[in-house]
Amino acid sequence: MRNKNIDVARGVLMLYIVAVIHGVFWLELIPRPYSSVLLFEMPLIFLVSGYSFALFSRNTGFKLSLSGYFKYSVSRLTRLLVPYYGYSLVCVIAVVAYTGDINMEVIRDWMNPFIYGKVDPFGLLTSHLWFLPPFIFVTLALPFLSSVKLPVWSAAIPLCILVSILGNYFDGNLVTPIFYLYWTWVGYRLAIDTKIKPKLLIAVIAIGTIALILAEYFLDVTIDMQSNKLPPNLLFFTFSSVWVSVFLLISTFFKSNQLAFLEQSKLLKPFVARGYSIYLWQGIGYILAINICEFLGLSDYFSWGIAIGLTVLFGIMFSPLEKIRWRFKKA
Repeated sequence: MRNKNIDVARGVLMLYIVAVIHGVFWLELIPRPYSSVLLFEMPLIFLVSGYSFALFSRNTGFKLSLSGYFKYSVSRLTRLLVPYYGYSLVCVIAVVAYTGDINMEVIRDWMNPFIYGKVDPFGLLTSHLWFLPPFIFVTLALPFLSSVKLPVWSAAIPLCILVSILGNYFDGNLVTPIFYLYWTWVGYRLAIDTKIKPKLLIAVIAIGTIALILAEYFLDVTIDMQSNKLPPNLLFFTFSSVWVSVFLLISTFFKSNQLAFLEQSKLLKPFVARGYSIYLWQGIGYILAINICEFLGLSDYFSWGIAIGLTVLFGIMFSPLEKIRWRFKKA
């Protein structure tokens, strides 16, 4: 049985990403660094995914074994990759039509979800696809971490050390999947056996906020979180910890009737039911909207509304691809 609260949380986050984050950043509706205060969505997306994995494990009786892991991996990867290939195929057609050059290397790159199209003459086709490689990594790695019993916040200490070492001395690309694996694991632990006291959340919010303010004034760093996000550094970890704590604290005040209202919202419904497809197709939705409004001489605010509408439309149209997957049957 699906957990409707998790579906609602995931839907709200997808709506926020498509309608707010990429409207603000892709259309530059709010200047940086002020807009970067809004970049709290990805740690929460991964946290919700970890919580969802815990419920999946409980509902299916999933146990880490060779056959169980194989079935789990195939089920999850088909769920992620089939919709991606639908999107990438349309992107390849658009790139070839725009450039007039059928380049097999370009096609090969688009078919590789870890490269997701190096050639993007439109500028926004690939801007959101950075999410896919870390999410694949986290999806495949999480079953192996589900038995780790460290306290949630103490586990952040080795994470910070690892992020610092990898970011400064080794390949920074390794930081992103490890960073988000931590938040996914936190979500898993919150679903299984971890309760965080409001006093601790308030302490994290206060200390983290003070640390960010001091860093801005006394260290040679930027608090523009877009610059700290890819790959994530210690400032982005602090920023993420503050926001995750804020939302965990807020969640303690939610009542069942409020969640029921969100669940029944027609505005939220497509993002709950088809969120991943909508996420993928926002690249094309925004590009079309921007070009339509430039042609008609309309402002960026019209582009914003048209982009959201087109993104939802394309997401709904192509969402049947999400159903092409090997479903994990209960043990």
